[in-house]
Amino acid sequence: MLARQAEAEGYDACWLDLGHQEGIPEIVRSYTGRQAVAVHDERALRRHLRAHRPVAVWLHTPYPEHYPAFFWPTVEKFPLAYAPYASGFPGGGWDEGQFGLDTYKKCTWLLATHAGMRDGYLRYGIDPARVLLTGGPMMYEVQHPSSVPAERNDLLWAPHWMEDFFGKGSFATWRWVAPLLVAHARAHPETTIVVRPHPFLATSIAAAPADDADANNYRALLALPNVRLSDRSVVDDVLASDALISEGMSLNVYFATTGRPLGMTRGTIVDFPEEWQTMLDIAEELRTPEETAAWLEALPTAPQSPARREAMAALLPTPDRSPMALWHDSVVAGSRT
Repeated sequence: MLARQAEAEGYDACWLDLGHQEGIPEIVRSYTGRQAVAVHDERALRRHLRAHRPVAVWLHTPYPEHYPAFFWPTVEKFPLAYAPYASGFPGGGWDEGQFGLDTYKKCTWLLATHAGMRDGYLRYGIDPARVLLTGGPMMYEVQHPSSVPAERNDLLWAPHWMEDFFGKGSFATWRWVAPLLVAHARAHPETTIVVRPHPFLATSIAAAPADDADANNYRALLALPNVRLSDRSVVDDVLASDALISEGMSLNVYFATTGRPLGMTRGTIVDFPEEWQTMLDIAEELRTPEETAAWLEALPTAPQSPARREAMAALLPTPDRSPMALWHDSVVAGSRT
């Protein structure tokens, strides 16, 4: 996404495989159709950077432990940049992780998805000149799609994995939602359902024993002819789905901007964080299996929600230009000083 937006501004982009994590070349090839550049040690990385003199080295995540030890001392002489990979929804949360990591202090540019994120960086002492209010790269793609998938689906289910939310109750609802979807898919074979599980849930289901009834309900759902696992990007799933059911956060935020039916299931959790409660207020909150079943049955005639679109536009305004176009303005302005 960032690379595509950067290339639209005239930049060349490459993806680096640092050799510390399996599957990176395959992921890059799957999502971009290109080959990742293998730089598996300090010498190879330094040689690559010196040869290409990048305008910016974009970080995939801000967490130092996600990179090999040789990465940081090698890139410290080059401009670093970071754009949040999640929705960046306004509200409470882990301030230190969002705004106070040493990584952020090393960046020449930090893209902020909204004013609250920009203010958070400033609270932690980041130079205001290095924080750019650009909106989110993924949100821009949802609001300004370059293309829309030809194959649509009636419903997207994005189940979360977290059973225990810091001792406050169960966050995940897949154990009681899966059998409801099995029944709904069987009763409505004309309905197409795409399942986009959290990666941790997919791993958990794969490891569950054969006599695990809940896992078997999940497996039974995926075995139905009108149900399939997602093989698309988050943006394509949002653009191609007529409705979403999920207890998650980031995907719900992106989907809410469309105004299409959004059912947010709720487990036994109490004392929701502020941002989740805001989303519950904006979405159609589904507390019980009975409420969820009724919501599913009403989907064929469910209207869109202009009020939800307007609420999300106020919470997360999206500029008419891409985040990378706005970043490019900063690069050009900096080159003139």
